[in-house]
Amino acid sequence: MDFVLWKGARVGEPSWESPWGPGPGPVGTSNVPLCLDLPRSNPGHTWRGPKDLIFPHHENEIAQSEASTGEAPFSRYWVHNGCYNSAKIR
Repeated sequence: MDFVLWKGARVGEPSWESPWGPGPGPVGTSNVPLCLDLPRSNPGHTWRGPKDLIFPHHENEIAQSEASTGEAPFSRYWVHNGCYNSAKIR
């Protein structure tokens, strides 16, 4: 399965101009700050996110992070949480 590396921003979302249009949207953005800023001396790095995004979102983040940093595993621990809202909206 291929995954999106760039997703254009929707109207009203934070974005900046790029050769591909305003973006990025929410796909592919959550691991970028960590790949750039995380001190690599932290071998116990923990990644987190909602359990409904394990596949394909978190698996894509793993692939992107390991490819861009050359480190595998990029994260030793994953914490997956459940989300609940009384209006049944995540």
